[in-house]
Amino acid sequence: MDFQIILRKNSYYQWDYYTDKNITHWSYPFSVDGTIYNTRNLLNILEKVPYHNPITLEENVFRYALKHKLFRNGIGPLKTKLVGTTLNRVSTDNSNPTINIDVDYLNQKFIEGYTLRLNLPMLITVVNIVPFEVIIERGEEIEVIYSIDEEGKKVQNSYGVEGTKKNRKNKFMLPHIINFSKIGSQDLGYITVAEEQKNVPFEIKRVYWTYYTPQDVIRGGHAHKELQQIIFAVSGTIEFNTLDLEGNKETFILDAPSKGLYIPKLIWRDIKFSHSAVLLCLASELYDEKDYFRDFDEFKNYKK
Repeated sequence: MDFQIILRKNSYYQWDYYTDKNITHWSYPFSVDGTIYNTRNLLNILEKVPYHNPITLEENVFRYALKHKLFRNGIGPLKTKLVGTTLNRVSTDNSNPTINIDVDYLNQKFIEGYTLRLNLPMLITVVNIVPFEVIIERGEEIEVIYSIDEEGKKVQNSYGVEGTKKNRKNKFMLPHIINFSKIGSQDLGYITVAEEQKNVPFEIKRVYWTYYTPQDVIRGGHAHKELQQIIFAVSGTIEFNTLDLEGNKETFILDAPSKGLYIPKLIWRDIKFSHSAVLLCLASELYDEKDYFRDFDEFKNYKK
């Protein structure tokens, strides 16, 4: 951040929006997206500012705040606490894909005393998050008003991690560990569940497993042009050494059945197995030999 951090505690930063003289995304003292305000204070300002839709509200309140140096102090968590949700459309003037739950319906339910609950994916890799369920509840009354469908999946995949449109041709991600929840106890044993669009960020088209791999054999030695994978060691320990096209090397140890390794496309990998290790793979595509890089020089000279 370019502006001065006033205070840092264990879980958040606090800063002065007006220390930064240039108006940038990080020094914008009023925004309708992903920001929480004191309702009473905000209503006092809205009574003084003309607006007719969310876009003019944001622009006019921002100018008013700038003029009077309002909303000076900002507080942000060190870890993400808010994600973008796409319940309905606020503008038809630009690309704004949503699942479009009726605004009047939500407003009426709010007036009737209902609260909104969003069930979000465990794995969040984009800013535009479509809940897999939208629920309204009041006391013991619970109603599911939306469950993710094909259109919702399309909306969720339309924007990347910074809220900008995805360019799939240039999309570049790194492998990383995903810790899946485990349900059960030491007395009864455990179960771990993988579900696409909840904790698996792709459609699962193929599942395979390897076993009885000798301990002194190194497997892998390839990369994929399009395939994404999540890999588990359901038994034993498996070590992955990965390399991307920018030369970044990583080592990952899978030593628990609830620990998954996400491997995006264009990642070279070498794999070592402990005695009696069993590898389970969730794959985003059906088998296609043309999707493989098996020659390392061909892989490293590939242009994304």
